[in-house]
Amino acid sequence: MNNGNMCKVRIHDGAIGTYTVHYDDYELEVTIDWQRNYINGPDKVAPYGIYTYEAEGIFSVDSTLVRINSQDGTKCELEVLTGRKGNFTLTCVAEDETVYTLPIAIGSFTGDKNQKSIGIVS
Repeated sequence: MNNGNMCKVRIHDGAIGTYTVHYDDYELEVTIDWQRNYINGPDKVAPYGIYTYEAEGIFSVDSTLVRINSQDGTKCELEVLTGRKGNFTLTCVAEDETVYTLPIAIGSFTGDKNQKSIGIVS
């Protein structure tokens, strides 16, 4: 890419280790220390959407912009109650009482300057 000045490297989920990129006489050693969040689910959501998050534990949220509709100890269903942008944190307390958090952003229907708008198609 970029007339030979750049390259793309595909890194698969869960990859851990070191590799070397070679180009002519140049070498670059890269270390991947990829770690998946304890709470699996999107960190950006749309207004009025319903999302499922997975983790072992008890879930809670810190905002009235969303609510947890259901949870069963391994996942929760979360509903966005607003049409406006905002932020909230989803928390999961594991059985060993470790607290995990996932900051989540709510997009807007109209979008931001550098973001396409979110629309509803029926």
